[in-house]
Amino acid sequence: MITLEKFLDIIRQGGEVRPEELLPYLSQERRSDRFIANDWLARTYYYAGKPDQASVFAARALLLLKGDPESFISFYVLLQTELGNIEAIKNAYKIVGMQQADAGNIPLALEYFNHSRDAYVNAGLGDHYEYDFDILKKIETLAYSSPQKNKWGPSFIQHDIHENNGKIRLAYLVYGANHPQSILIKILCDFANYHDQSRYDVAFFVPSLKTEDAEQVKLNIEKLCKAGGRVIATTSKDKLESLYETAHNIREFAPYILITTAVLADYDQYFISMLVSAPVKIGLCYGPPTQFIPLTLDWVISSAVHPLLDSPCDGSIVYLERELPIRATVSAYTRQELGIPPDSVIILSAGRSAKLRNREFWTAIVKMLEDYPQAFFIAIGLTDPPPFLAELMRPALKTRFMSFGWRNDYLNILAIADIVVDTFPSGGGVTVMDAMGLAIPVVSFRNDYTKVFDQTDWNLVEEIIDLPELIVSRGRFDQWSKVLSNLIEDKEYRQRLGRQCQEMVKERRGSPERMIRNHEQIYDRVLANNKYRIPSKKMSSSKDDGEALC
Repeated sequence: MITLEKFLDIIRQGGEVRPEELLPYLSQERRSDRFIANDWLARTYYYAGKPDQASVFAARALLLLKGDPESFISFYVLLQTELGNIEAIKNAYKIVGMQQADAGNIPLALEYFNHSRDAYVNAGLGDHYEYDFDILKKIETLAYSSPQKNKWGPSFIQHDIHENNGKIRLAYLVYGANHPQSILIKILCDFANYHDQSRYDVAFFVPSLKTEDAEQVKLNIEKLCKAGGRVIATTSKDKLESLYETAHNIREFAPYILITTAVLADYDQYFISMLVSAPVKIGLCYGPPTQFIPLTLDWVISSAVHPLLDSPCDGSIVYLERELPIRATVSAYTRQELGIPPDSVIILSAGRSAKLRNREFWTAIVKMLEDYPQAFFIAIGLTDPPPFLAELMRPALKTRFMSFGWRNDYLNILAIADIVVDTFPSGGGVTVMDAMGLAIPVVSFRNDYTKVFDQTDWNLVEEIIDLPELIVSRGRFDQWSKVLSNLIEDKEYRQRLGRQCQEMVKERRGSPERMIRNHEQIYDRVLANNKYRIPSKKMSSSKDDGEALC
């Protein structure tokens, strides 16, 4: 009988092997032997330049996989990426995650579940996320059946709400502590600053993260502390212990309400939330419901209309409000400092690189530069320009185009703009509010509320201001170009609209204290309507509570 290695040599040399010749190896009794045969055949066909044939054997090997999946799954993702089959990658990560969960390896299961959720974004195909209720149910099961769940003492003791000096304990589970310039951290700083401390006892809980993120986590914790927040961070460097310790810290705090941020953007956070039996769980939604809102919440508070439409929970809308920038306090760069001619009209867009990759948008920008020699365009957040931009923009125009990554001094650059054009098809939120606060007119598109919410295809400027002169029909770049032309050509007109933007955004979105009061009213109402009695637990010492950093 010819050995499998001999058949693999034939394939490597470009020869053909009849399927029936492989049957003795593919039909072995032991699952592990069949896995090895399929794995070798898949890799051999792939490196022989036959990915379609490799895919057949790889798919079978995936079903036979047992034990440590790291080597095989890395190859499988490489193969399916070449074939453009992102759904296969999602499914593969899900399968191995389920296997690890069944084996009791919680950290590895959560890691693979995260990879499954992020398959599209990791393939460079945009912020595409979907609910996977199988994965969510498995995480819930892992939490509920965990022997560690009740490790640290009794559950909540029933009591009257007027204990704890009449204060309602609120626990915020913090997501994004390892992210530079995190908008969620900035928002949570407003909660730390403006919560009514006479009525609420508030704490922010931060899981320990990767060692390489330690400095960034420290900086964000310092921001929360400076805003007046009490931050409790875990000390364990072991991932699983960190998850349990965070849950323990929250349980020791005994919150009346657990408030989650992007609890599905990292399944570690969802696992923590499932370890905690708070009487009420409320999710704050600042983006796709698929990243913020599981079915297990009692209520959702959305910062915009469209995400609430597709949130699978009862909920309310509380519009995001911010401390808007004041032009007199912003040290704007001068045109000279940026090498821009003094008589230029500066048009600017700001957002993550993923928001600045639409070809139709860039075609319109290039035409604007061609039509108006005085126009200069700045893109903030564009770390890697889309490949097609080089072919759209002739060399002469490149002298009037400038791009920056996301920077701490982004307001200093923003303040130099005469006009801001919202990113498309995914528009901005805080960035356009900042621009309006600086009296810069913002040109944007209307949102399509008939579609299911899609982070990559929506705008919310019309929820911030009501100026028909600046908001055009969705995708109508002919209307967009006309509005932009009017603003470029008429300085008094754009300054008037800029002042109107400033007045509206201050009136509607300029009071974070009002925003927090609106949240508090909802917290009180949901708590009052909750079918459970309010729990009681004496506050423990900082030693028992974890590391209270401020």
